[in-house]
Amino acid sequence: MQTPAELLFDNQVDIKGSLFKNRLELSTLLIKTHGSKYFEDSEDPSTFIKSINKLQSYVSHLISGTGIRKITSDYKDSLSLLIKNRIDNYEEAEIIIEKVFESIEYFNSIKNSINHKNVNNKVIQTFKDLLKSQRGAGYVAIFTSRPIELEADPDKYSLQIRQTTIESILDYTNKNVIVKYRFNFPTENIAILFWRKLSYLLVKELHIENPEKLKFFDKFLEEKEIEEIKTKDNEELKLKYKVNRFLEIVNDKTWIQVFCLNEPVFVIPHIIINPNEINNSEGYILITSDSENLMIHKYQPYDLSNWREKVWDLIKLNRKSVQIKFSQSLESNIDDFKLNLK
Repeated sequence: MQTPAELLFDNQVDIKGSLFKNRLELSTLLIKTHGSKYFEDSEDPSTFIKSINKLQSYVSHLISGTGIRKITSDYKDSLSLLIKNRIDNYEEAEIIIEKVFESIEYFNSIKNSINHKNVNNKVIQTFKDLLKSQRGAGYVAIFTSRPIELEADPDKYSLQIRQTTIESILDYTNKNVIVKYRFNFPTENIAILFWRKLSYLLVKELHIENPEKLKFFDKFLEEKEIEEIKTKDNEELKLKYKVNRFLEIVNDKTWIQVFCLNEPVFVIPHIIINPNEINNSEGYILITSDSENLMIHKYQPYDLSNWREKVWDLIKLNRKSVQIKFSQSLESNIDDFKLNLK
């Protein structure tokens, strides 16, 4: 499969040339083209340069294949418009648009850069199966001795579910079908730090990658809370307040739950999809290596059946499991020094 950069900037046989010269030209056209969601008609050079730099950073990360980024609807619509402007034949344009976004989705779901050539095709396919199952699940249980996916540096690890987790949580704002999460940790401190990191990542996602989602947050708030937010001094405080209230509410609804367990189930991190459904569950083991690659192994049905009987059923019956509410993370005085906020 061709990379996004090859499809956008290299000469293509179908169109006898390249779609765009480089990232700068693409970013400039996104801002200068009427009908683009990024269109600006400001004559102020400093405003234009600031907009170009911000958009070019997003475009570079999205098409480079070295990070995991969300394709926003604004970007998809605007890039499609530019490609159609460059190609007269409608059917050819549609084919190329499909290729470009298929490539972007692929290379942003799975890091495939030169630093991770040792990730073989079988591992990649298993990882893709996990991502697909996670987004289509009704319930996901994650067990780990540390918040592996939320602490993981997206610029280091070859395979991650971090972005998929964040996106499925943001889907609570505008979808009827939701994925419920139960995160399980061995200590209360880790659970509290996890809540804080989750809040941080949601704020970052809404501010940089997915700002259009923010408008849906108001439906979770009471009128007096909306009025209170308007009194905040700056946009960052308003955003943090909305995210924190959102997490409190979805935690109360049991859409996201965090538990501290005494059971010795944290030696190897694992993710179980739909653990309560005998005929519709899957299990995945995650292993981090010294080279900072995240490897993945899928449970066989027999092993998963044993896990459900010997581990999951006992956990549900064990009243020693302690739920850590999101509100506790706001009230706790635990130092954030353990968090690597990236």
